[in-house]
Amino acid sequence: FTTDFRTDEGLVLESFYEFVSFPVGTVNSISKESLSPYASWASESAVFIGQQADVAISGSAAINADSSKASLELEIKKQSSDISSLKLAIYLTEDHIISWQKDEDADPMDVEDYEHNHVFRGAIGSVWGEDIDFSETGSKELQFSRSIDLNESWVPDNCVFVIFVYNSESLEIVQVEQIELKN
Repeated sequence: FTTDFRTDEGLVLESFYEFVSFPVGTVNSISKESLSPYASWASESAVFIGQQADVAISGSAAINADSSKASLELEIKKQSSDISSLKLAIYLTEDHIISWQKDEDADPMDVEDYEHNHVFRGAIGSVWGEDIDFSETGSKELQFSRSIDLNESWVPDNCVFVIFVYNSESLEIVQVEQIELKN
């Protein structure tokens, strides 16, 4: 197939996690040991439903006039007094991409008009995020302004920022939020 969804940041993640098959992911952690197949995500997630998160993430996204750059305004609120060693990571994904896909359960196996969703387009800054520290400001709220260049082949209205805060020692995800990028 001619469509190539690889990115430099995605290759960093692929090298770290040593993916063997897809779909695969993690629930509430970024540790390599927590990789699990799609079929187990619902039961693994159920444990965390209804729990109070240690931080809250809110924000908004915008596209500049010529659609070449997306900007993100974030607010991270501390909701627990016992949190430290936090990192903020920001990814951009795209949905509704129609292209070829191999599906071993389909006949024929090569699906011409497959809809790809949650395609990883890149990270703002390091794929592992940046340190955040509430003690530096003494505040319970931190503000962030970040931006990313948009590839001309991407459809901004189909893009979503995935923002997550995690503990850099335990690798536990503390909170995650999606913010749509709409024109």
